[in-house]
Amino acid sequence: MPCVLTTCCVGTVSKMFVQSLVSPLRPVGHSPRIACSPPPLWQGRLLADCVQFGNAMGSGPQIVIPRQARVFASSAIHSITELALRHGAVNLGQGTPDDEHPQRLRDELAASAQADRSRYTAIQGMPALRQALADNFNRELNPALPYQPDDIMVTQGATEAFFIAINSTVGPDDEVVTTDPYYGLYTGSLQMAFGGDDKIERQLKPFPLKLEPLTEGDYAGQPHFVFDMEAFANTLTEKTKAVVLFNPHNPTGAVLNASQLKRMGQILDDWELDHPGQHIMVIADETYRHILFDGRPHVSVAAEPSLQKRLIYINTLAKTFNTTGYRIGSLALPPTPPGAGRDVQDAKAEWMRNLKGLKNVTSMCSPEPIQAMAVVALNQMATPDYYQSLHERYGARRRKMLDHLSRSPFAGHYAVPDGGYFVMVDIGPTLDRLRPEVKTQYQINDADSFVRNFLIPQIKVAAIPGNGLFRDQQQGGRYIRLSFCQNDDTIEAAFRNLEALSTYLTPAA
Repeated sequence: MPCVLTTCCVGTVSKMFVQSLVSPLRPVGHSPRIACSPPPLWQGRLLADCVQFGNAMGSGPQIVIPRQARVFASSAIHSITELALRHGAVNLGQGTPDDEHPQRLRDELAASAQADRSRYTAIQGMPALRQALADNFNRELNPALPYQPDDIMVTQGATEAFFIAINSTVGPDDEVVTTDPYYGLYTGSLQMAFGGDDKIERQLKPFPLKLEPLTEGDYAGQPHFVFDMEAFANTLTEKTKAVVLFNPHNPTGAVLNASQLKRMGQILDDWELDHPGQHIMVIADETYRHILFDGRPHVSVAAEPSLQKRLIYINTLAKTFNTTGYRIGSLALPPTPPGAGRDVQDAKAEWMRNLKGLKNVTSMCSPEPIQAMAVVALNQMATPDYYQSLHERYGARRRKMLDHLSRSPFAGHYAVPDGGYFVMVDIGPTLDRLRPEVKTQYQINDADSFVRNFLIPQIKVAAIPGNGLFRDQQQGGRYIRLSFCQNDDTIEAAFRNLEALSTYLTPAA
């Protein structure tokens, strides 16, 4: 069977192919620019840097895959999904809601198709959508300074937004601070910015989240993940160029509060005072800002003045409106301060031009019908009543998931999420209880081998192993991530299958 990769357009195919043969995009100097150089094939590094595949019949041209292309293996999320489909497992790994896409948005897509809205749009995005996004941010984020449409670029989901943000900010010798654990799918964008997978270990600097007991609510006394500001402060170095945040956090569900955001801003301001000439950006992804629990408010990173001035804000409609397959997201640059001089305005315009240059070599523009649909979502559906329905729906599913976990072999070994729709489960005690012959038969020694070799093919339940989410592999090897964005029937089916897990365990002490 031929190997086929589907892309958004033929232009993307050619760009991906060429980029796989040349060095990664690299910003030059403080102002983001694109600079590509040819691979050093003439330096005798062909065999060291490439994997070579001969023709299946032993003849014909040899296909050479440069290292920068082959390091971007499919993420754990996608490979787990493929494995789940192959084995007919219930998938609690990928965070894709299985609720119906809202009818109002389907109607808009159909109307756009009938109106023949099939042309290229502006690289930065349709003006109507950028206006709708600015209005939405100003209404809901309580930003320190209001956003304008010119601050915003429409992207193919949050993933492209992050790719553009990080590759316009970070260079080959810079360091990036994030959390441990972190969202593994963004690692590929960091590899491009750093110039290779071998630099991730040295230049991505995660600070650990910590587990603390909840002090109130239905789950008081049970552990949840929280941001550790002192650990964050201790991670900064003279090479730090950017801080990457998720709020609510993927994968743990930790949520930043106002005092933590203020403290983070103070830490960054103080660091820059002590290190003249160093400027640290913050890239914040708030994909799950409308999915919070126990009355917890969302306090945006954009609401803290000391952070917004350095913030590239990433947003997507995917989780809020069940549109994960439509790939509609955005990024926003820091708003221009009132009374800013012409030099500041010109620098801001140059920044956006560079972002558009990156967008032009990835997807060029987002589809017109989907942008039109997003305008309707933001202007007509983004209401308090709609958000309340999200809270109720996912709140009920979280309760169902936690109730099932409390009666499963994982009982007492999971963290309660404050936001988002994932639960982190510590399977260390379960691995310890697996019968020796089971470990041997299925070659189980950590979370990854547990999920891939046993949980999916044998128990018929898919989860995301923590190995691809943690820098600390001792921690990652004992955690799995479960999603509860699926409907009740899916969650129930998964835990029916999980009942079989007990038959492979030694009796609890």
